[in-house]
This record gives sequence, C-alpha cells and structure tokens, in this order.
Amino acid sequence: MDRSESEANEPEAPESIRHLRWATYTIRKYRADLVRPPVLAAVGIFLAVGVYAGTLWNRSELSGVGSELSVANGTIGLLTTQITAYKDKLNGKSPDEAAKQIADLEAEVSRQQAKLQILMPDVQRRLTDKQKSFIIDHAKDFKEISAGAFVYSWNAGDAPLYATDFVKAFKRIGIDSGGVIETFCDDTQHGVLVGVPTVGHPSSDALRFTALLTEMGLSPKFTSWDTDPKAKPDFDLFICG
Repeated sequence: MDRSESEANEPEAPESIRHLRWATYTIRKYRADLVRPPVLAAVGIFLAVGVYAGTLWNRSELSGVGSELSVANGTIGLLTTQITAYKDKLNGKSPDEAAKQIADLEAEVSRQQAKLQILMPDVQRRLTDKQKSFIIDHAKDFKEISAGAFVYSWNAGDAPLYATDFVKAFKRIGIDSGGVIETFCDDTQHGVLVGVPTVGHPSSDALRFTALLTEMGLSPKFTSWDTDPKAKPDFDLFICG
C-alpha cells in the first residue's frame, strides 16, 4: 500500500486537532513576525480568548450532562419509591402470589356469603299451593309408601318452617309424622333429603317417594341414615339448609 492510499484510508482527525495543527504550522512559518511586540500581544489575546471560550464550552457541556444526570437520578428515585410502596402493599409477595391471595380471599368471601344465605335466605322455601294440592291428589301413593316416616329439620334458616309445611300437608292426607324433629345437617347436606340405610341401594319405596317429590318440582337426594332396612318405611324425610 502506498502513502496516498494510507492517507486516504486514515480516519479524519477531530476539528480541534486540525485547528492545533494549523496553529502550529502558522507559528513555525511566521515565527519572526509573531515575536514582534504588537503581534505577540495580539496572539496572546487571541489564545487567551480561545482558552476561555473552550473553558466555557466545556462548562456548558458539563452543565448539560449534569442536568440530564439530575433528571435521570430523580426519575430513578421516583420509580424506586413506587416499587418500594408496591412491595409494601404486596407484603413481600410477588404479583402472582398476591393475585392468588386475593383470589383465595374472594373465594372465602363467596363461601361465607353462601353460608349466610343458608342461615338468612333472601327468599324462604315454602310448599306452594300447587305442591300441597299434588300431595292431596297423590294421597294414596304417599300413604302406601311413607306412612310412619318422620320429618327432620335443621334448626336454622327457613328449614323449620319448610319442614312444618310437609308435616301439615301429610297430616291432611292422614299421615301423622308426629311433628318436626330437630336435627343437625353438615356442610354436605343441603335441601330436601331422603335418609336411607344404604345410599347406593335404596329400597323401592324410597325410590317411589323421591320420584313423587321430584314430580312436585323438588330436587331430593339420598343421604345416609341409621334406619332399619327391614322397617316400613325404611326412610325418613330431612329438610336441611
């Protein structure tokens, strides 16, 4: 590679370096004239002004950088404060953990509201006139399969009054259950239940009884109950929350 190609590929020097080269070349070329007192004084003033201007420019640049750094530091400080506040609200948990905790709390609120609805329902369950008429119209069937069956009720919410409706309706067709018997229903027992010795194998009478209740528009379910499978009837009626 010759010198011309090397110079052509050489990166261009910064402007400040080119000015310095020009000043060096000028001083060397006109040294004899520059050392004269009037010219030397002018050169000194020129150089002093240049140095002062360069200092001001550097200060201006540094001032601008300082301002940007100040703004950046302020922004970082604000974001750090917000992150800290957010972590405090999360109580040290990650967003996913916090979301799960909120979901669990909402689920628990729903469960408690459901329990409250059982204890104090907005709409109380009662036998409708149509359902009472159904029992009268099917008196023969009810008497054949359920005479002697007891009516149990959970002593909470609307269950006692609902059970009383059944006792009165059965009494009208000649089935005397002896009144409502108070009992306890656990968290798995809800609504109208038919207690049988073996839930998986209810008797034909128990099946007929639940079929009649279903025709009335109810949704009876079987529940385990300590009754004599040889007795007649071998089931009882339960009204839970």
